[in-house]
Amino acid sequence: MTTHGTAIKSSGMTPLATFEATTTETNWKSYAVKKLNNIATFFTNRVRNFYYGCGLGIKKVCHVALVIYVLQLAKGKASENTNSIDNHDYTPFFTAYIGALEEVLYRGIVQNCIYGISTRVFNKLDLINVETKAYYTAVIPTSFLFGLSHLSNPKPSFIVTALTTLSGFQYGRISHCDGLDKAMWVHATYNYIAGWVNLAIR
Repeated sequence: MTTHGTAIKSSGMTPLATFEATTTETNWKSYAVKKLNNIATFFTNRVRNFYYGCGLGIKKVCHVALVIYVLQLAKGKASENTNSIDNHDYTPFFTAYIGALEEVLYRGIVQNCIYGISTRVFNKLDLINVETKAYYTAVIPTSFLFGLSHLSNPKPSFIVTALTTLSGFQYGRISHCDGLDKAMWVHATYNYIAGWVNLAIR
């Protein structure tokens, strides 16, 4: 084809159909690789949270056992209400299961609901540091509610309730900062080891 005696040279560009097919194939490959990476990251994080949560649970057992030992020394004798890490007669596996369920209830539902409502209210009030305020607004009442709920244990005591409330603050921070699954592993590990310690003491 010529225009004014000059031939129009081919631009060498890829035909549109070929370009679209290549682009679609590339997009699908990128999408598949991205999804596989997301899945691998998800499971890697879950495994990491499992080991990290178990480690924190063991650390918490040591701390609570140390506190109880100091209290026993201060009183000069072993108190009936503080002669074990936790006052219950349940099996270790059952207490681990209950610990995980408690995290789902208190941190997964109660704390997250309060945090969400507090965040929306504080944003409407145009307050500063909304996230920090909402965090404490959610964690404090949830931790006290968590501690008071343990008064229904077979052998309730003020010391155990106070320690449980403090544990609630720890679980709340872990759940908020690192995820609910890590808090579940910490709580389940603590309850599991505490269950075996209680059986050994009794």
